[in-house]
Amino acid sequence: MTATLPTACRETLLSLEPALHAEIRGQSHVTPRVVSVLQRGQLGLSKPGRPRGSFLFLGPTGVGKTELTQAFTRHLFGEEKLLRFDMSEFQTQDSLGLLQLEIAEKFLRKEIAFLRTQGHNLTVDDFVLPFLVRKGFHPKLGARPMRDAVEKSIGDAVAGNLLAGGDANGRLQVDERTDVLLIVRNVCEACVDEICNTPNWKRAVGTAQAEAARETDR
Repeated sequence: MTATLPTACRETLLSLEPALHAEIRGQSHVTPRVVSVLQRGQLGLSKPGRPRGSFLFLGPTGVGKTELTQAFTRHLFGEEKLLRFDMSEFQTQDSLGLLQLEIAEKFLRKEIAFLRTQGHNLTVDDFVLPFLVRKGFHPKLGARPMRDAVEKSIGDAVAGNLLAGGDANGRLQVDERTDVLLIVRNVCEACVDEICNTPNWKRAVGTAQAEAARETDR
């Protein structure tokens, strides 16, 4: 049985080219090609797992690259549906460094959240993020190795603790001596119960409580 295209969807696709011609001037040689790709994508004829359409619009300022994109997005999906990334914001070394930090932070949060589902509760030291940027950014490949660097660096730290007979709960820190990540348990968390149960500690607490009681009676 052949699936029938809903009337509203068919009318939207059929009216796409006339709408673009009405809004965009001087691009009649481009518009039919864009429409053809968009129509096939919206009809589900593109390859599974791939975008419905990919475009590379080239030309000087003012020829209609952005306006064309806004026009077909508005016609197919409605207002305020276009997500714009202005890559000119990442032309300087400072902005590129900020982008690297954002990418590393995304993977770091994802990895910490995953480990939490496995019963490993970690907090992160401030120096971990710059460490991961240094490990995960390649001069030629950019941030492509970042995911693997984050997963490997943190995974090695967790595995090290578990194989040593401990747990993977604590603070993730950078070991500057070996240039790796390690997990450090807070001394208060690890030792406070043991300290508080020693005879000397109980005796000192008892003395302090007695002194406080005498001061209150006075």
